[in-house]
Amino acid sequence: MTVLALDLSSKTGWAYGDTATANLPAFGEWRMPTGGLPGRFHGLRNCLIEFLEKHPVGTVVIEAPLPLAAMNNVAAAHQQLGMRAIVMAEALGVAATISEIDCWTVRSEVMGLRRCSRDIAKKEAVRFCLRRGIKVPGDDAADAVLIWLWHRGRMQRGRPYDGPLFENLNFV
Repeated sequence: MTVLALDLSSKTGWAYGDTATANLPAFGEWRMPTGGLPGRFHGLRNCLIEFLEKHPVGTVVIEAPLPLAAMNNVAAAHQQLGMRAIVMAEALGVAATISEIDCWTVRSEVMGLRRCSRDIAKKEAVRFCLRRGIKVPGDDAADAVLIWLWHRGRMQRGRPYDGPLFENLNFV
């Protein structure tokens, strides 16, 4: 099954591949244009439509937005929830299923990382990928790769898995 994993932000990380046959996904980052939320929303929609026209996607998995109280400000909440709505609408348009998972579950199950500051978690996500030869351009792509690996691990096992998944994943 082809899966597109997304870490939604002003720099949106993506990871894509067939979780049944690929050990690692293709990945990258889309830089959203400046110009406030309308520009970012328009940029995300354009990137996503272009991607979905070129690549078959069966499932889209996004990093769940932080709880409203943790977003710190209204602008961050509007951005996260607006980007989430765009992805859901475009996934529906190509008949892809959509799910979301919080970053702490992904980092815990794939990396074995417990809660820490956002800055440390982002750096550790990049280090995790680089140590395994996954040359991500930044933390947004790293988070998308982790989401893809988490989803792949869940699909291969067919059940919730307790403990770090990376010990049992086959990396190239």
